[in-house]
Amino acid sequence: MGWAVLALIGVQVLPALRDMYRQQHHVVEYQHQGERVTYRLFYYAPVGPAFDEALDWLHPRAAPGDVIAAGDPQWVYLRTGRKAVLPPFEIDGKKAQQLIDTVPVKYLFAPATGGYHRFTAALIAENPDAWKHIWGGPNGTIDVYERVGPRSPP
Repeated sequence: MGWAVLALIGVQVLPALRDMYRQQHHVVEYQHQGERVTYRLFYYAPVGPAFDEALDWLHPRAAPGDVIAAGDPQWVYLRTGRKAVLPPFEIDGKKAQQLIDTVPVKYLFAPATGGYHRFTAALIAENPDAWKHIWGGPNGTIDVYERVGPRSPP
């Protein structure tokens, strides 16, 4: 009886699993050390491809010693080899600028939605002379800003 139940479950589940592995995935593509990397993920957040495009764009432009603030600093480091930090978790844009100046961050990734948006949006809005928009993602999903002007002392 037990084997019959397992066989019935298998008959029902196997087609769904086959469909999931063949069709229900997102293709991930980006440049890494001059070579195109491609693989599949079951879930790749909508901002993920734009984040990878931003890294592809920034990598040849950023100096080896530049620091990048982004919501996924580990991925930034693995993809670019540049130092990376999270943006300050501070709603007050002026205070966030003081915090980010202590690192000092050269580039800031600002997503249009999600958990980091409220922090990066306040930072940019309250310090318009400190940040210059240098790259925009598809459909406005993510923007890259460059630090301009003198940094305030920590």
